Amino acid sequence: MTNLVFMGMGEPMANYDEMIRAVKILTHPRGFGLGQRHITISTIGIVSGIEKLADENLQIGLAISLHAPTNDLRKKLVPTATPNSVEEIIESGHNYFKKTR
Repeated sequence: MTNLVFMGMGEPMANYDEMIRAVKILTHPRGFGLGQRHITISTIGIVSGIEKLADENLQIGLAISLHAPTNDLRKKLVPTATPNSVEEIIESGHNYFKKTR
């Protein structure tokens, strides 16, 4: 295995502590030894989780699934999506990139 994506098993940010625990095990030399840059977290845009992840001092990738370019369409397509606006989610993605590059 060369790359790993947390995706398709529920929202990773909803189980944040266990996700971070898994990342640390997977990247530890005595664990799986996978490079941090070979891991990506995919989220529907939970801003609080993205901000928390940015402060972890990890260099893992972040994928954000907006599902739509506008808030109204996003709410129709994904009624269970976060209460954060598309603009807030995009801003948190920019902040994540700045902190982790």
